[in-house]
Amino acid sequence: MRDTTPTPRRRVTLRALTILRTLLEGPASAVALIAAAEGELGSEAFGESPLFALRRDLQALRAAGFAVGYDRARGSYALAGQGGLGRLADDQAAALGILVRSANETLPFSGPLCACLAAVVAALPPDLRQRVQRPGLRFDLRADPPMGQHHAVLETLDRALASRHCLRLVYRSASRGVATRRTVEPLDLVLRDRHVYLEAFDGEAGHFRQFRVDRIAEASVLPRVAPQRTSARPAIRLRFRISPRLARHGPSGFDRAQVTPLPDGSALVTAETTSLFWAARALLSYGEHVEVLDPPGLRRELGRIAQVLATRYRGAAGLVAEERTRYDVP
Repeated sequence: MRDTTPTPRRRVTLRALTILRTLLEGPASAVALIAAAEGELGSEAFGESPLFALRRDLQALRAAGFAVGYDRARGSYALAGQGGLGRLADDQAAALGILVRSANETLPFSGPLCACLAAVVAALPPDLRQRVQRPGLRFDLRADPPMGQHHAVLETLDRALASRHCLRLVYRSASRGVATRRTVEPLDLVLRDRHVYLEAFDGEAGHFRQFRVDRIAEASVLPRVAPQRTSARPAIRLRFRISPRLARHGPSGFDRAQVTPLPDGSALVTAETTSLFWAARALLSYGEHVEVLDPPGLRRELGRIAQVLATRYRGAAGLVAEERTRYDVP
């Protein structure tokens, strides 16, 4: 059976980490620091001379770069220049757990992100660490494709956003299939539907656009500072009718949606979107339970898609009753 008794060197390391976690919560006296370490590592954590061992541990932390100071008036130690994490409430620890469970290797800057969360968790007292690490809610934030292979482009985009400088992109759009060069004013980086997008104003096209990061072949920061813009994308007003089945719960995924019930059980919806592309995708997901009324361009686009689908599936047999339940509106 493996001996799990800490070696003297490992005991000193664990002791120093416990002291550091305690100081990250806020100032603490020597008695409190000793009690915290003994509470986690046992009564023999410091050996026969707890105060002497504590001072040695504090010196080791200072040598490692942690600015541990001593307030004689209060008789307490503290990490200089930072207020510490403080004691998280249970609901705050639960919220931190959601972030820890949601972080994954596919996200942009996943390495620093996961390391940062791990450092915060390591600084928590044992009871809160257990609260953070237990199973619970997780946000599905996976990016496809994984963003690790696009790290250099992401760093360039992030640098341009921070400095508010324009960008020069070499971009391969899905519609054109060839690489084009564009000068844009970066506004935001967003993860949406498993893809990471650069939201920017395309000066040559004269409107706002979204660029999928995995389709950006090259990116360089230009000397020119981008002008200040109040909104990434202007809102576009939508108006559509939904079937009685969908009207029972209302549509989701639209900003400022207002639902007006109609006598036949259906409903008229007015809403806003910043992208007709995303609005079309959302409305298509409702199938025959929605009819777009405005804007005319979106209605024409959905009509075009419907004609293509009708031609493609002409002659296909309808679903039998037991199969149709699988395709009901959620």
